[in-house]
Amino acid sequence: MRGVSRSRVVLFFLSLSAGAMSLSGCATKKESEAAQVDPATTAAANKSLEEIKTRIGKLREVMADLRTRVNALPGDMPGTEPVRSKLFSVDEVLGVEAARAQWLTGELNKAVAAGNPEQVAKVSEMINGADRGSNGFGKDILELTHQLMSFERRADQYRALIASGAIFTRVLPTGDEITASKDSLEKQLLDFIDNGKKKADKKTSFTFDHVSFDAADAQLDIEKSREQIDNVVAILKAFPRVKVEIGVYTDDSAPPAAAKELSAARAKTLTELLVAKGVAAPRLTAQGFGPTHPVCPKNDTEDCKAQNRRTALRVTAK
Repeated sequence: MRGVSRSRVVLFFLSLSAGAMSLSGCATKKESEAAQVDPATTAAANKSLEEIKTRIGKLREVMADLRTRVNALPGDMPGTEPVRSKLFSVDEVLGVEAARAQWLTGELNKAVAAGNPEQVAKVSEMINGADRGSNGFGKDILELTHQLMSFERRADQYRALIASGAIFTRVLPTGDEITASKDSLEKQLLDFIDNGKKKADKKTSFTFDHVSFDAADAQLDIEKSREQIDNVVAILKAFPRVKVEIGVYTDDSAPPAAAKELSAARAKTLTELLVAKGVAAPRLTAQGFGPTHPVCPKNDTEDCKAQNRRTALRVTAK
């Protein structure tokens, strides 16, 4: 009996061991099956990567052409700086995206070589995100192209104006360059600042010729006003001892009290913008004069009223 029992015990443990080996073999087989990477997923990811690289390559070729065309414009042509800045920004981002596509290629290859389907899926999702992102650059480049075409159409005219002396340019002590018409506020203001014999007074003021507000409120028309405002900011930064008053006037179409309130709000809007652009607030004052001090006293025609609706700058200290 003892021999039989002993045999049964041995057989029992042998069966357990065999079962364990069988289970272990099944587990290994399942793990091996689970670790397999889907070839279709890898192929789709690689295809997307190649499309991204091709797309970015073509966009960078277009950008190279745009850079050449921008560099051919007159260097001091007004309004080109935002285009140059955006061109640099888009070009820089395209370079980053090209490097990202290259990195994703390496990450995908490593995940496939490791037989890690989860990592392949993760990298594939990142590739899809890069694909969606690179598709958006075409719109930015198209916008740049349209802006550049507009400048190119005006470039010859601008060169002719420079040659005729109708355009005024001045390099400020800060190194900034001002470009404006020879009769502009910028030219008059700089002449006044440069002339040591001219003192700040209450009668001498200069009218903004490219600053305008929306018809019935204090909102600045930024697109029309940006260039001259930026020029004035540059001048004030170059001559930090100069202080100015911003005065806004209206015609007599509205009741005097309402016109004065509107003009005061407009003067405040403009001075706040100058401060936001870096001019120290203590150097600025704002005045709303309403319909007082008309330059065309009759106020009887639209042209006359338009002359009276003006924004002026007066130097209060030099």
